[in-house]
Amino acid sequence: MIGQRSRWLVPGVLASLVLLLGVALWGQTLGRGHPSGALAEAGSHLDIDAVPGNGAQPCDPIDTMATVAVGSTYSVAVCLGGYTANDLEAFDLYISNTQALNFAPDPQGAEEPTEGGGGPACGTCLDDNPDANDGDDATGLKLGGGWTCSPFGVVSPRSEVLPIHFTCIADIVSPDLDLAANPGLLATITFDAVSGGTDVLTFASNTVIDMATAQYGSCGDVPDDLIACTGATINIGGAGGLTPSPGTATATPPGPGPSATPVSGPAATPTPLPPGMEAVGLAAGCNPVASTQADNTPIQTIAGGVGPAGNLTSLWEFEAGAWRGYSPQFPDVSDLQETDFLDVVFICTAGPGAFVRPVV
Repeated sequence: MIGQRSRWLVPGVLASLVLLLGVALWGQTLGRGHPSGALAEAGSHLDIDAVPGNGAQPCDPIDTMATVAVGSTYSVAVCLGGYTANDLEAFDLYISNTQALNFAPDPQGAEEPTEGGGGPACGTCLDDNPDANDGDDATGLKLGGGWTCSPFGVVSPRSEVLPIHFTCIADIVSPDLDLAANPGLLATITFDAVSGGTDVLTFASNTVIDMATAQYGSCGDVPDDLIACTGATINIGGAGGLTPSPGTATATPPGPGPSATPVSGPAATPTPLPPGMEAVGLAAGCNPVASTQADNTPIQTIAGGVGPAGNLTSLWEFEAGAWRGYSPQFPDVSDLQETDFLDVVFICTAGPGAFVRPVV
């Protein structure tokens, strides 16, 4: 059976580069040696997470929209879901964005050369921009060791022209495949919000993922191998800052979770509660809860009432036909800043907990 690694190596470096730069030749010319559409049938999908910090880990949940201020720097995550754990060995990403000037320079301070233009300036290009999620990680959140994003020392990440092109492969001799999180983070891409407008990020049709078990999927090259590929929209403008939008892992807007009910006890709430306070039980997910704090209460006060520590992932409120959100990871740029008496706030948590509020 001809797997991915043989496809990268034969019949020589030149042919391999042709394979890298012409993704349609992967498998079509040499034979993929696997059933067509294997990944598509398994429900695999590629997504862009517009707010990687919104949740317990990047890509969970997937946020398809965010709002950032002009002059800020923001990152998005490229995520793979619905795949076999510890099986990914190569991916070839082509991503277009409509605000080309917003791409941030790579962290090494110099743009990478154009493909075929004399070799990479970034070695394996693992920590360039785009930035591969590489490294040995017992939790299974990273790709594993031995990866390179400059295959054969010639193809390097392309950021100076569109589409953004990012090709990464695992070590050929002794692959170290550790990515087990599902969805899993492949890479992050950082942008500078130079000018206002709407930046739409999309996967080009020749984006490809390859697995060690010889499964294959693309965003549009080969009809039998299609996988779902979902982009994201970044609204750039004003001083409102980062607004994590409800993503695909939760309802949009946040759907009502299990009913919030008063609870007590040392596992969920302080013992004893301060006089005049009560605890409302929270389930993992988003819980609609009425705030009994006074008008114009700072959102940090609401966040401080959620326990246990570190359990809060986000707060949401629907007002005047729009959702406003607060993220504890980005408190200074969240657009939900205060609440009023009896406002309904969606309290989103990573696990069970409690919300302490004044008794009415």
